[in-house]
This record gives sequence, C-alpha cells and structure tokens, in this order.
Amino acid sequence: MNKVNSLEALRQIQVDSARAINLRNVGENPNATVLTVGMGTCGLAAGAREVMLALIDAANANDLLNVSVTAVDCLGFCYAEPMVEVRKPNAEAVRYARVDANMAKDIVEKHVMQDQLLNGALTGKEVPKQ
Repeated sequence: MNKVNSLEALRQIQVDSARAINLRNVGENPNATVLTVGMGTCGLAAGAREVMLALIDAANANDLLNVSVTAVDCLGFCYAEPMVEVRKPNAEAVRYARVDANMAKDIVEKHVMQDQLLNGALTGKEVPKQ
C-alpha cells in the first residue's frame, strides 16, 4: 500500500473505495445493470475471484455508475464455472460460462456498454456441456 502524503490523496482513496463498495451493492435502481458472479466453492476453485475483480476494475475504468457487481453462491452449473450473469434492464438475463479476466473485461466493454453479445453467450437457464 502506498503512503498517503496529502489530504487530496486521502480524498481520492475515499472516492475510489466508495465506488468499489457501490459496485457491490445492487440497490433499488431499476435502471442498473447487474453482473452476478458465481462464487460458490466450484466458482472460487475455477477462478471466480479474479473474474469478479476484473469486472469491478473494468466498470471503474469506464466510470460506469449504473452497474453493480455482485457475488452469489453457485449458479448451478459447476462444470461451467466461472460464470457471469448479465442482467440489463428490460432484457433477458445472459450467462457466460468459463469466464476469465480477459473475457470479464470484454463483457463490460462490449456487452454492458455496447449491447454486443460475446461468442458463447447463453440466454435462458441451461448451460450446454462441452
């Protein structure tokens, strides 16, 4: 951790921390996009923590204030972890399987920001086995 050498540096840490906390809170905003990461034992073993951090970093880097990144237990398809579900307002949920940090960044920059589905996007509830 870096030393805090000024009041301005301390204020920036406060702003950055508040933004990170906000990204983890769903809140009651019906216009928010929610990115859900399966963080059960299976997800964690497959790398879900790195995926969640990559989603948060990408949302922060793009100043997305209407995006929440949340953790849930297993999404039910252990063989497909890490999984990310994207829930945009007035749209069907989309799940991505076998997500890594690079794909997480693409999910934010392409799916969330540009409404482009990535290869391998899955709608509905079932994830096909590969």
